[in-house]
Amino acid sequence: MALQETKRALVVVRTYPVPDALGIESSCTAAITDRGEWLRLFPVPWRLLGKNQQFRKYQWVQVNVTKATDDTRLESYRLQSNGVQILSEPLSTANAWKARKEVVLPLMTHCLCCLTKQRDAHQYPTLGIFRPASIERLRISPAYPTQWTDAELAMLRQQHLFVEAPKEELEKIFVLFH
Repeated sequence: MALQETKRALVVVRTYPVPDALGIESSCTAAITDRGEWLRLFPVPWRLLGKNQQFRKYQWVQVNVTKATDDTRLESYRLQSNGVQILSEPLSTANAWKARKEVVLPLMTHCLCCLTKQRDAHQYPTLGIFRPASIERLRISPAYPTQWTDAELAMLRQQHLFVEAPKEELEKIFVLFH
């Protein structure tokens, strides 16, 4: 059994939830610890968390986690039930986002190639940030199918003994961004 740890981290990314066979729905969250290390939390049943645990981007949180055993990436951890404590309001965007940049920018790499070389050499990090030289286009196209499949709906409609399901069923995002 994996050892439980407590980590303090700044949430920087949270994916849109998807149906999950192990729960009603889950999302992936990326954060930066107070030691300046990447942290990947999966699965995060965000809509099933209590209102006092539903963190927002750029909030400091304390999380109870265990090292993921089904994901070998060094940053990957599993969030423990009732394992979130919100420590702050979202960091300010004042002074050109100074408070946020102080945490995020030390992890910035020159380019995707540099990030990939570092990962290939050390198996870490598998998360990263870089400034692209240019953004040539953003494509938005319809997602197919546009509705949840029967299997996905069955996962979303699972009932749990100790967790109350969200009042509204999770809406499927009907567009792809690429």
